[in-house]
Amino acid sequence: MRVMKFVAILTALLIYKAANADDLGGKVARLDWNGIEVVYLQDNKFPSFLVDVYFADGALSDSKRYLGETDIMFSQLSSGTDRYSQKEIADALEFYGSGFSSNVTHEYSTLSVRGLVKDLKPTLMMVCHIMRNATFPKKELKKYKNRVTSEFKKFVSNHGALADRAFRQLSLTGTMFKHPVEGYLKTIKRNSTTNLRAKLAYFNDNIKKKIYITGPEIILDDVQKIIEKDCKWKASASQFVRINKIDPTKIKTVKKGNKPNIYLIPVPNANQAKIRIGRFLDNSFTKSNLDLLDLASSYLGDGFTSKLMQTLRVKNGLTYGVYSYAGTQYHYGRAGISTSTKNETVFKILDETRKVVTKASSADGISPFELKARVDYLSGTYLFKFEKSSAFLANILFFEHIGRDYREMFKFPENIKKFKAAEVAAKINDVFNFNDQYIVVVGDKKLKKQLQKLAPVTVMSYKKFL
Repeated sequence: MRVMKFVAILTALLIYKAANADDLGGKVARLDWNGIEVVYLQDNKFPSFLVDVYFADGALSDSKRYLGETDIMFSQLSSGTDRYSQKEIADALEFYGSGFSSNVTHEYSTLSVRGLVKDLKPTLMMVCHIMRNATFPKKELKKYKNRVTSEFKKFVSNHGALADRAFRQLSLTGTMFKHPVEGYLKTIKRNSTTNLRAKLAYFNDNIKKKIYITGPEIILDDVQKIIEKDCKWKASASQFVRINKIDPTKIKTVKKGNKPNIYLIPVPNANQAKIRIGRFLDNSFTKSNLDLLDLASSYLGDGFTSKLMQTLRVKNGLTYGVYSYAGTQYHYGRAGISTSTKNETVFKILDETRKVVTKASSADGISPFELKARVDYLSGTYLFKFEKSSAFLANILFFEHIGRDYREMFKFPENIKKFKAAEVAAKINDVFNFNDQYIVVVGDKKLKKQLQKLAPVTVMSYKKFL
């Protein structure tokens, strides 16, 4: 009886969530503010607001000399203006219980402002003032560089972060996306007040913007007036879109081989190995069947019941956790498997991973029961993404960046039910075929002997990734 009651409650909850999702979708409106496109999601549940500004450019705008420039510019906006010091800015935003944050990717950047409706005017006016008048004081910039330098030097002891950083650069070899958004130690040190102010002016006056808003409808007039008067963003002058300047046919793809590309990055005092397995995905993967791509990566390593978790942890006790992913941007994607293990079991975990992927890639490697269980899991958990309007707004922003209609989100649970086991297996083989992967291992230098059982190993110094 308890089980039946639980199922009934869960079913009701999922129906409620689905209804809420459809309800949210019906509250999305599109506005035109003198040429600037605005997406508004009405939300009257709380007296709060969120304004996300989408800039159609990101870290790809950085020159090789100043890699990390865009990320530094956005992260140091509140370091001071021609009117307020860093402390005064922080005190003002704290007084209103509001704040702003930024996110920089290679293809686009976002600036998010949030707070209470009653404090919208002073909050948004302060952010617009910062966007127009940030000076990036030398004193504060020096502190930032010192802090970043210290953090970079800690990579030698933060093996997981080092593995992620090295894996990105190596797996995206030959593409324009290999450089980390944050830049490198030597390029970060070159950035100055002068080039950061120029970069800010570039984002203010040249880059196309799109604004995403959620909150009560009464905020719209105030937001529009402040955007036009204080931020001074004009659609007529700001038309550059980074993705329109990239020729995808010129992006070099990773060559497929008969064995994986293995890199060992030795670090001192490594009592375990951090392992990253994956590859670059070109447009043939990122422009079609994205729901199938999600299902395939989820089947392998999403949650405790996933195939990799059951094999590597439950059955063999080789790791505490493992997960896989296959994510996309507009012009590229990345697929990966992330895990760790003891030094003595590195070959074992890689060999077991190879076996799991090989079996899941075969025509009869996925049973209908396993597939149904994975589809049910994804269908149920997916709906919870719409619990908060801010999360839904973020999903709309990303979908529109990669050229998808946001309403496709609501179709995901039904879409994945249509895929057959053979289709999922074929996608796993296409994306995660073990011989097509880059394998990056951060750990003890003695691991080379184990790794050579799989394929030739290239040993690289961790300093090459700082």
